[in-house]
Amino acid sequence: MKSNQGNVSLVSRQRGVGLVEILVALLILSIGVLGYAGLQLRALGSTNESHFRVQAMAIAQDVAERIPVNPDSLAIYSSAGSWSQAAFADRSMPAGWNQCVTGSCDTASLAQWDILQARYQAWTLLPNGRISANACAANLVCITVGWNDADPTNCDPASEDCVVLEVMPL
Repeated sequence: MKSNQGNVSLVSRQRGVGLVEILVALLILSIGVLGYAGLQLRALGSTNESHFRVQAMAIAQDVAERIPVNPDSLAIYSSAGSWSQAAFADRSMPAGWNQCVTGSCDTASLAQWDILQARYQAWTLLPNGRISANACAANLVCITVGWNDADPTNCDPASEDCVVLEVMPL
């Protein structure tokens, strides 16, 4: 009989230990779930960043392909003053959008039209997207596309939201 009473006192002392183990396991699980959710958010941010970089690179590549087609207007393309940083008022097509499609253009008008199209693409495809081009190292034109708060006229692609494409016009 004595041994029977000893078992009862052991059981009563262990009451609630299983609940504490479950609560500790639940705490560890919740920390793991929060960590996983944080990783998912980070992955989503990286996906957006890579999407913006691809869009910016495509816009810069488009401008890089237009410059050799119109070599007489290289001075217009490579002048930072040609690339207004003013935002478009809304997402509608800017004035002069079809000027070189429906009418005839000289080389200077074609360069201005190319710049207008590139600016509009940057503005509509990127958050606060802006583009600039200027003469950089010997015989090169640097095309810079920036988004968010990055200023394309003064941008470091290693630390800011921008891409820089160096082009050697023919």
